[in-house]
Amino acid sequence: MASGTTKGFQSIKEETVEFRFLTHYDLEKRVNVKCDASPYGIGACLSHVMDDESEQPVAFASRTLSPTEQNYAQIDREGVTNAEANMLSRLPIAVNVIDHDEQLYGIDYCEMLPVTAGDVARETKKDPVLKRVYEHALRGWPKHGVTELQPYQRRADQLTIVEDCLLWGSRVIIPHTLRNKVPNGLHEDHVGASRMKAIARGFVWWPCLDKDMEDTVRACQACQDTRHRPVQTHSHPWIYPDSPWSRLYADFAEVSGKQYLVIVDAFSKRPGVHELGTHGTSTQTIEAFRRTFACHGLPERLVTDNGPQFTSQQFKNL
Repeated sequence: MASGTTKGFQSIKEETVEFRFLTHYDLEKRVNVKCDASPYGIGACLSHVMDDESEQPVAFASRTLSPTEQNYAQIDREGVTNAEANMLSRLPIAVNVIDHDEQLYGIDYCEMLPVTAGDVARETKKDPVLKRVYEHALRGWPKHGVTELQPYQRRADQLTIVEDCLLWGSRVIIPHTLRNKVPNGLHEDHVGASRMKAIARGFVWWPCLDKDMEDTVRACQACQDTRHRPVQTHSHPWIYPDSPWSRLYADFAEVSGKQYLVIVDAFSKRPGVHELGTHGTSTQTIEAFRRTFACHGLPERLVTDNGPQFTSQQFKNL
């Protein structure tokens, strides 16, 4: 840390502990408690009201008084005018907050599915795995993960509980005993695995959800009978040539670490083999063809597999 930053930090620390900024709680003085509720928690600012109506922040309260022990007045203010409490409860921290209405929508949608929110809540309490997930979601997760809980612990920051149902984000976590009902219900119209997964991902979740949807479609005979089949294609064999040396086929073969160029006449099926060494470069390939064409003449057509030696610029200039 730079020396200037250190001095600034020390200066601010000393200023904040001065009497004019902080004081101890005093039962004899009037007290203001400013608080504010927000989705992130509750913040409060406790201060003494001085004789000149100014306020003195309190650093320590020796005891907590219940509302019946003193006279008090409750004043409601808009959040924009309640600056001290907003400072404490609405810090600019990046937190993913799930909209409560979105959660309830996910719960309500369960009424349209083959299972209801009541079914999910009841079976969640019976499910040995989800019962533990429910408790951890309420009271915190252990430091050392458990293998069977890992799919849930990886999503711990987004797990919530609404109407005794576990939710991951806005998706309801379905207990094990109900997981066969959801794919079967979504499959009533035989919409296919992709459509089923798209619908399910919007409202429900459990480990291996996609696989269960796909298994449901595979087990449906009607879907298997009408599924998309590959387009049948007809083979187009080469027409048998009318004369020798009208069409040649060429390819490479490797034997004992050496490359060989194999040339076959389509009419006579007579092969010609040329050793090219260990690499079989374009130059060596061209020389082998020149020797062959010098003996037998040029063919009408040469068929290859578009290997690098056959597509090189050297070969094209042959």
